[in-house]
Amino acid sequence: MADLERIQALAGDLISIDTTSGRSLASSHGCIEGHVAQTGVEVERLPGSGEDRPSLLLRRGPLDAGGLLLCGHLDTVPPGDGWSADPLSLRASDGRWYGRGSCDMTVFCALAVELIRAIDVEGLAVLLLGDEELGALGAAAFADAWDRDRSLPRACVIGEPTSLGVIGAHSGHLKATLTINGATGHSGTPSSGRNAISAMGRALAAVESLRSDWASVQTSRGALLPVPHPVIAPVGVEGGSAWNVIPHCASLRLGIRALPDQNPRSLLEELQEALSHALAGEDWSLEVFNDNPPLDTPEDAAAHAWLLDRLGQPSAMGAPFCSDGGHLRRIGVEPVLFGPGSIAQAHRPDEFVPVSEVVAASEHLEAMIDHFCVESPHERHSS
Repeated sequence: MADLERIQALAGDLISIDTTSGRSLASSHGCIEGHVAQTGVEVERLPGSGEDRPSLLLRRGPLDAGGLLLCGHLDTVPPGDGWSADPLSLRASDGRWYGRGSCDMTVFCALAVELIRAIDVEGLAVLLLGDEELGALGAAAFADAWDRDRSLPRACVIGEPTSLGVIGAHSGHLKATLTINGATGHSGTPSSGRNAISAMGRALAAVESLRSDWASVQTSRGALLPVPHPVIAPVGVEGGSAWNVIPHCASLRLGIRALPDQNPRSLLEELQEALSHALAGEDWSLEVFNDNPPLDTPEDAAAHAWLLDRLGQPSAMGAPFCSDGGHLRRIGVEPVLFGPGSIAQAHRPDEFVPVSEVVAASEHLEAMIDHFCVESPHERHSS
């Protein structure tokens, strides 16, 4: 098994760096490069969500459609308040490792880096991305820029916290902003302007009607999710400037969650049509802010089938949250989510990962490496 002390030490170093989404990943990358220095692991920086947040690809030997890709994101949500100890310090207690990102998903990243450092095989790769928590922005940039003449292993494990369950499908999350432009005037004389907030009321009614209609929509893969239908949710409203001024502009932020086997753009078109009727005669626009696509990896895909068999899990599972997997599917990768820790602990004070699950994940991933990767002509080393 991989060296648990080395995993803990690297995870501690990474957690001590504030990698809240949008911040530089340079220190994290330097830490990882130092960890694999002089071990035969090749490190490559590739496009990411910003100049200081490139994607980091670690690999052993040439890569093709065979082999195994381990993937994780280095960014975390903000630490927030309510912690009983420093969130940027890995703390071991009662068989758990505590710290911001411990389960989502810095410890998995440390595990993946230690595995590629310690196991001398060909065809093993680790992809570390940024700004996943902002809508998989790093994965989107990586997939957009990836040279289609290059190969990545199709078999892929994304180490999201699944409590060591295998998840092959999840919903997408398309974010859009509706803007309505009216005309300013004095609120005492309503005819002197055009009230954008009044028009927004009609838009909200249209959204509510769509929400109700979509609650009865079913697909074959949607049944895998806890919420088995597409979702639309208003998540923010802005408008108005003063008590005595007719608001000339109002905006509404919306989130659309498509099922694994749905095209989010078709749901967006339904929304646009509904708004066209509700806002006839108004000056309005709908702008997509981010489109994190759904994931739907077939059960007979190599990594999916192998893990289901290995763990004795009878069938695929789905998740109501997103990952980097939807964008990796665009470049031919077949990801599944599998990692230590529970999603129920993510984004909360005193976030933790059970050490026993880190050990178990390491054992399963080492067995995957044995199955999917080719033994290097060099000897393995584990120290």
